[in-house]
Amino acid sequence: MYQKKERGFTTVDMTVAMLVTIIFVSIMTSVLYSVYSASTEAKRTASALNYAVDIFECIGGMSFSDVTEENVVRELKSIGMTKTSTTSEGTKGKIGNSYEFLLKIEDPKGDGYIKHITLKIDYAISAKNKGSVKLERLKTCA
Repeated sequence: MYQKKERGFTTVDMTVAMLVTIIFVSIMTSVLYSVYSASTEAKRTASALNYAVDIFECIGGMSFSDVTEENVVRELKSIGMTKTSTTSEGTKGKIGNSYEFLLKIEDPKGDGYIKHITLKIDYAISAKNKGSVKLERLKTCA
């Protein structure tokens, strides 16, 4: 009686192993890309919020009468922010290479007791995705 000894892997075994490996690698690549994208977005948003806090701290340290777009921009230049233009929407500027801000200071009631400060910071998350942070604050005459 002749018995054939089974040695090695069959073609079916190898095909199944390769398919399982390809599926696993594809899933892991997708998960890692999602984590990377979320991490990048969180870092950019956190940086934009930090810039906004710096700007509002700068404004908080100014007297009420000194809080104008021109004076705030002058103060911001000392911490690395640059003014690019003044429009009807407000004062536009850049922070580094990736962040653009729009600052608008207005007296909503026209009585000279309250200044409404609006700050919007736009930034790129990736080549296709953009992010934005918009904060508002009131500065009152003490």
